[in-house]
Amino acid sequence: MLKPSLGIYLNSYWNQFQSSSMLVNSTYFFINTIIISVFGFLFWWFAIRLYPANSVGGYVVILSLSQVIIVVTSLGLAFGLIRFLPLANNKQKTEFINIVLTYMGGFTCGLSLVIVVIGLSLFSSTILSHEKLAVFIFPFVVSTSSLFYILGQVLVVLKAGKQLVLTNLTTTIGRIILVIILSPFATSFALILAFTLPTFLAVIIIIKSVLPQLISDYVPYLNIRVWYLKSMITYSISSYIGNVLYDLPQILLPQIVANRFGLAGAAYFYAIWSIYSVLVTLGNSISLALFVEGSHNPTILNSLAVKSMGVITAITILLAIIVVFLAKPILLIFGLDYADNGVALLRVMAVAIVPASIVSAKIASLRVKMQLSPIIITFALIVAINMAVLLISSTNSLESVGWIWLISQTVALIYLLLFTRSKT
Repeated sequence: MLKPSLGIYLNSYWNQFQSSSMLVNSTYFFINTIIISVFGFLFWWFAIRLYPANSVGGYVVILSLSQVIIVVTSLGLAFGLIRFLPLANNKQKTEFINIVLTYMGGFTCGLSLVIVVIGLSLFSSTILSHEKLAVFIFPFVVSTSSLFYILGQVLVVLKAGKQLVLTNLTTTIGRIILVIILSPFATSFALILAFTLPTFLAVIIIIKSVLPQLISDYVPYLNIRVWYLKSMITYSISSYIGNVLYDLPQILLPQIVANRFGLAGAAYFYAIWSIYSVLVTLGNSISLALFVEGSHNPTILNSLAVKSMGVITAITILLAIIVVFLAKPILLIFGLDYADNGVALLRVMAVAIVPASIVSAKIASLRVKMQLSPIIITFALIVAINMAVLLISSTNSLESVGWIWLISQTVALIYLLLFTRSKT
């Protein structure tokens, strides 16, 4: 009798899971992140093993510069698409998507052309001297990457989780295959081609095949009516400011730790920071799904938010407990030095995933409600606490960095809880 009962229970649970598009999509978002992380690591591993350091370094310079251009020019339009696209009809969806694609593709290509013309030597004269072909295709690399990024967000907002996972899986595998095939050339140009060609192919497939399946009567065309996005742009820029503040600690903390604790300390910290980034992925995936689902149906946002935060709290507490007990074995993967010097920091950072993940869910709810000021304040609090304490204090303990991060996330959560309560 036990087996049928267990089977009925599991079948009922599976049916409930499938009926919840938010849980299904958050699972796809999580799988997508894992795919990007794992296959991205494999791409780098093959690149480092098969190409000389100068070629890899030239590729890194061009790729990082392209990412800076994309971030600067995006103006948070990805947030605007997620918030406004669900409520638009098919004709408006086509307008929105084509305008954003035209803007991002054209602006990033134009800006990268200007950078090439005025002299990429400002960033690396070595690339200009030895990798002229890599510089020549730089605008193509930037515009392709920007379109791929935006189209990924479009798939997210259209709740096309399967297509998103399949797109990134095939793209990342294609990059690995090409990086091996082109290894005899061993140049930065070969690495850039290996990264960009599968990306370009994915862009074409999404535009010509996937989007017409998701949006009836979708036809890609150039659309320069940027003023059509007036309300979206206002929302997007405010979200963009918050996102820049969100990214600041991830950019600055390793630098501050390196100055305070030396290069070895920075290595220990970055290994643990990478583990922390993986641990918060699941909570962030659920929060992204909440943002998408809430944008599609704002009337059920509150009930979705309660369920999401309940799931996030339970999962992150369980993860934190596991990591606290298994901190040393986990760090032994990186070596004995990492286990000896980083175990205390990892335990504190494991606890920090609980408030950080709940903050992520609260932020998702505020994005749906278009209450952007508290989002900016929240991320500003996190940045201010971390930067001020780390720069002013004279602590020599790597563990203290984790405590400061935990405190900043807790303060941010308390602020959001008080803000929410004051609004009810």
